[in-house]
Amino acid sequence: GNLREKIVFFFILQLRMEPEHVRNILLSYPQVMDYNLENHMKPIAEYYMTELEFSSAEFGSIIQKFPRVFSYSLFKQKHLTGFLRYELELDPRQTKRVIFQAPQVLGLSSATLLEKLDFLRDRLDLTVEEL
Repeated sequence: GNLREKIVFFFILQLRMEPEHVRNILLSYPQVMDYNLENHMKPIAEYYMTELEFSSAEFGSIIQKFPRVFSYSLFKQKHLTGFLRYELELDPRQTKRVIFQAPQVLGLSSATLLEKLDFLRDRLDLTVEEL
C-alpha cells in the first residue's frame, strides 16, 4: 500500500537509485518493506550522510550492495562505526571506505570485526600511504 510507495520513493528520490535497482532490492530483500521509514530508515540514512559524510548516491549504492543495513539498529551501527574509528584507529576516510566496499561489516560484532580486520586490511589494501 501507501507505505511501500513511500519507501520506494525514498529510495528513488532521496537515495538517487534507479527504479531497476530498487526492484532488485525488493526482490532480494523484501523485508526492507517492513521497516519504519520515518523512525528507522530515515535516521539511519541521515546518520550516514551527515556523520559519515556519504553522499545520498553513495549511501544508495551501499543499500544496493547490502540492504540489510536497515536490519540493524542505528545504535548498533553507531557503535560499529565508532569501533572502526577509535578501536581500530581508522581515520574518517578509511572508515568510509571500509563501509563502502564491505558494508557487511555492519552486521558483525566488535569481536568478529577484530578477527576479520587483517583480512579486511589485505582485501581492501588499507594502507595509510594509499589513502
